[in-house]
Amino acid sequence: MIVINTQILENYGSHSDSGKFSEDNHYWKFKGGNTYIVDDLDRESDAVAFVMAGFSENSISWKEYPTKIDTWKGWLDSIEGDAEMEKFYKSTAFYVSPKTGTKLIKYSEWEDMMDAENEMANNQYEESVSYSELEDMYGN
Repeated sequence: MIVINTQILENYGSHSDSGKFSEDNHYWKFKGGNTYIVDDLDRESDAVAFVMAGFSENSISWKEYPTKIDTWKGWLDSIEGDAEMEKFYKSTAFYVSPKTGTKLIKYSEWEDMMDAENEMANNQYEESVSYSELEDMYGN
C-alpha cells in the first residue's frame, strides 16, 4: 500500500467575490489535509493520480494537492509510539482503492474489518466435515 498525504488551500476571496488573481480578489490560506492509504496499486505515480482524480478538487475556491508519499509500513512506523496519536492518525486517514471507486473508508474501520476477516479465517476447520459425520457426532 502507498500513503499519500495532501495539503488543502482555501480561497477566502471566492466566498464574497470572484477570488481571481487578475481582479485582486484572491486570499488563499493553507488548511489541513488528508491522508489516503491507497491499496491495489503498486506504483506511486498511479496512486497519486488515483487520489487526485477521485478525491481532490482544483477550483477557484479550493485546491488539494499531494505533499508527501510514503509506504504503508513507513507511515505506520512514523505514527507508532504514542497510542493516542496512533489511534488519531488511523481514525482520520482514509483507505481507498480502485476496486472500491471513490468510496472513502476510514482506515481504522478498514483495519477492524481486516482483523475480523483474519480472525474468521484463522478459526476455520482445517479439514472439511460432512453433514453425515456431524450427525454421527451429535445425533439427529
